[in-house]
Amino acid sequence: MFNILPFKKSLSFASIVVLASMSMGWQARAMEEGDEISNGRGSPIVEKSVGEGQKEDPEVLNQLGLEYRRKGIYPIARTYFKKAAKLGLPEAHHNLGAMYLNGEGVIRNGNKALKQFQKAAALDFSPSYHNIGMMFRDGMGVPQNDLEALNSFKKAAGLGLHESQVLFIEMLYYMGKKRYEEKDFAGALSWYEDKGLENFAPAQFSIGIIRLSRDSGLQDYLKAIKPLEKAADLGMAEAQYTLGKLYSEGWEGSPPNFEEALKRYQEAAHQNHAQAQEALSEAQYDVAVEHTENQRFSEALKFFRLAAKKNFPRAWFNIGIILRDGCAGKKNGGQALRAFELAIKYGMSEEDEVVIASQYSIAMMYLEGDGIPKSELKAFEWFEKASEKGHEDAREQLGVIQYNIGVKHLIGDGIPRDAVEGLKWLKKAEKNGVLEAKNTIARTQYNIGVTYLHGEGVPQNDTKALKRFKKAAALGHLEAQNAIKMLE
Repeated sequence: MFNILPFKKSLSFASIVVLASMSMGWQARAMEEGDEISNGRGSPIVEKSVGEGQKEDPEVLNQLGLEYRRKGIYPIARTYFKKAAKLGLPEAHHNLGAMYLNGEGVIRNGNKALKQFQKAAALDFSPSYHNIGMMFRDGMGVPQNDLEALNSFKKAAGLGLHESQVLFIEMLYYMGKKRYEEKDFAGALSWYEDKGLENFAPAQFSIGIIRLSRDSGLQDYLKAIKPLEKAADLGMAEAQYTLGKLYSEGWEGSPPNFEEALKRYQEAAHQNHAQAQEALSEAQYDVAVEHTENQRFSEALKFFRLAAKKNFPRAWFNIGIILRDGCAGKKNGGQALRAFELAIKYGMSEEDEVVIASQYSIAMMYLEGDGIPKSELKAFEWFEKASEKGHEDAREQLGVIQYNIGVKHLIGDGIPRDAVEGLKWLKKAEKNGVLEAKNTIARTQYNIGVTYLHGEGVPQNDTKALKRFKKAAALGHLEAQNAIKMLE
């Protein structure tokens, strides 16, 4: 159900820093004095301007080395760095390390680079600790070693280097994730909880995921919520979405909390979280339904309309119900009709229950003239559509209309009398479950038989009379049964 986030190492970690002008084969950048460390001396020093008394100044020598390095004159640059390093300047050791790391005027050599960085680090030069961490983390010229990397980042972070502070936290997370990937869920959980990662969203999210997972053997929904909330409050969209899903579904011993689910989905959706954006309409709908159950129809209507903005058919259907019945105030038949039509338009298919229910609702509005002009013809059309899809109430209402049409033909109510046409409609009504239709059909068959028997308005014909009497008798008409005995 839930998965730990993938750790994109090449994107999440800060890089080793080198001179911005240098092209490197490494995938990361080595931290270089000239990149991150200001010498505070204003314009570059040129060799001609160096006085005799300054030639033993390690900072001046280091600056000369940087100047030659910028020009790509690496042998002379290295000479000046070595002189400054011998005089105990950590920046010079650091710059020598960067040259060995990059292969600038020398064969690239990780061990020599590491040695120079270590000499600078021994003098509490934080960028060198940082670079040692990067080398061990990524296996840059040295064997990959997470613990060595973590220790170096920690030392640089302790000396106040912000980039290392970030990497130290991310490295802690990464090492916990490796335990998770190795199915050491208890080890990963203990690592995350013990390493001071309270304010690192991915770690808190991972704790929550371990607590949600049945496979971890550590499932505990209540203990999952707190770290997930922490990650969500730190702005992690995936944590916000996960909480939204949890709150919308509820868990053992805890019912759904639709308003909290909506809040978290909205937070994630604002960060363009695709799944949260898709879930938003459903969450808005759930909140609306909850308001409906509590008779808060105005609030319900507001949230149904929010859900309907994404063409959510169930939302449109409920908008139609509220507007038709005036639950949130004044009735509005025209808008209700439009809402039902939109529910049909955006329904998943013609078999969708929302579509069928909307067809029936429209039919009833036309049948009763509920907020719109009454029209038995339009009601008939919509009942027929809903009936064809299996809506039982629509079938019964359709049968009633068919029965009334049949009777009108029989008695000539507003139309010419036509017993044959009347019987056709009565038979349709009978098929749709109108019980009275059967009796009316029987009476009509009997009456037609009588007209043939006595030649009333038609030529006298005992054969045709007998045929009609038999049809009436088959439907249980007693007088027709007696008439058959008389004729036979």
